[in-house]
Amino acid sequence: MKSNLIIFLTLIFIIYSLSCEGNENTYELNVENGVKIIENNAPLWGKAPKIKLELIIKFGDLDSEDDNYAFFGPFDYLKDKDGNQYVLDSGNHHVKKFDNNGTFITSIGRQG
Repeated sequence: MKSNLIIFLTLIFIIYSLSCEGNENTYELNVENGVKIIENNAPLWGKAPKIKLELIIKFGDLDSEDDNYAFFGPFDYLKDKDGNQYVLDSGNHHVKKFDNNGTFITSIGRQG
């Protein structure tokens, strides 16, 4: 029984030691105003990113002065075969339709 406990503790120590290897310099711990801040320095995608995100089109905004371009809780998006774009704006209770360039066409629906 005692030897089983020693073997178990030895295995735990080995597993812990192996899990800690190679973790040096992957994070930096700082304390600012009594708050611990951990900055992850480990490369997320390896040495070179595998993908690149590129903005294709942007239309609408939360703070838009034109109500047709103001969104409050956009929930879903669809593009039809003609290139028209539909945004389900659940916060404003309607679907907004835009052309392929992001120009507002119409809105469908209302609250209630």
